[in-house]
Amino acid sequence: MTRLVLHVGMHKTGSSSIQHALAGLDLPHACYLDLGRGPNHSGAVQGGFSSRPESYHVFRRRCMGATEIQAFREDVRQRLDSELARGRDRTCILSGEDIAMLDEQGLADLFEFLKARVKGIEVVGYVRPPRSFMESAFQQRVKGGLGRFDFAPLYPGYRRRFLKFETLAGHSAVRLHPFVKDRLRDGDVVADFCERIGAPSPPARFDLNQSLTRPAVSLLYTFRKFGRPYGTGQDEIRANKALLQALSALEGGRIRFSGPLVDEVIARFHNDQRWVERRLGTALTEAPAEGADCIQCERDLLRYDESQMAWLEAWGGTAPALRDATPERVAQAIDRALPRLVEAFRAAKKQSRLKPLPATGSGEG
Repeated sequence: MTRLVLHVGMHKTGSSSIQHALAGLDLPHACYLDLGRGPNHSGAVQGGFSSRPESYHVFRRRCMGATEIQAFREDVRQRLDSELARGRDRTCILSGEDIAMLDEQGLADLFEFLKARVKGIEVVGYVRPPRSFMESAFQQRVKGGLGRFDFAPLYPGYRRRFLKFETLAGHSAVRLHPFVKDRLRDGDVVADFCERIGAPSPPARFDLNQSLTRPAVSLLYTFRKFGRPYGTGQDEIRANKALLQALSALEGGRIRFSGPLVDEVIARFHNDQRWVERRLGTALTEAPAEGADCIQCERDLLRYDESQMAWLEAWGGTAPALRDATPERVAQAIDRALPRLVEAFRAAKKQSRLKPLPATGSGEG
């Protein structure tokens, strides 16, 4: 029977790079499952097995109703059943960082489904130190609509993420590895993952890091807090993608939070961090961020520079003078720029669809 490798993230540990690198893998001894919804299986597994799929953020944002979700659920289960049958006697890979966010009942349902079809389940997860995780998580949540400067919800909660897998699969079947560059094979999480599960490493290096710079996060956070909220529906999703794409052109350093700002939160979860460190057999140490560019408080995110005003003027036609750049005025300028951003985004998507595909590859819209 089939051996299943269940890759569960965690978030912000190169999961997208692993997924895109292995998508389409179909060898005599290993294959990457195709559930018909792209290489990230998060949404498929959440829709197929969550006991509350209507609460999943992607479905809520798309305004999916009960009938549509039920059809989605049935399709996922049929596809997964078919893919596991296709992968018989091979190592099959199922990967999605949101699998770790499945509720207890949903995860038990997933394991019951899988255990009836595979010989064994091995859970693989990469563990990122809390400080860098919180910095990345803050940016990701701002991309998704967050307009609140609150760090406690950003702490990764290691035991909550991983202990349930040990309960269902057994302690020895859950393999956790530190997401620290000098501990990864060649400093590359894709190569490291492939080596650990016995799959061939792709010849090309995949780096899908889509992090925004600090100036970009500053403008986005301003818009989230002082502009109109990120709503639901395809138009809102398209506008948000357009905004993020345009902001990605803003140059600058990455966002970093001062030591004291996050140390207080990390200290509250001391026992949780010790738990995962014992599980890993190593400490999750990282140097605190230092320097004048570190964010000490929310006000630091709401201070602007000339490059940000130039970006606003380029896209919106008008921008406040730097001395008059209050958060409210900056948010209004971003709102005025949105129609042009969406128009440029649509044009770029149309142009990408018109380009001929390479003879040996495929493209995604």
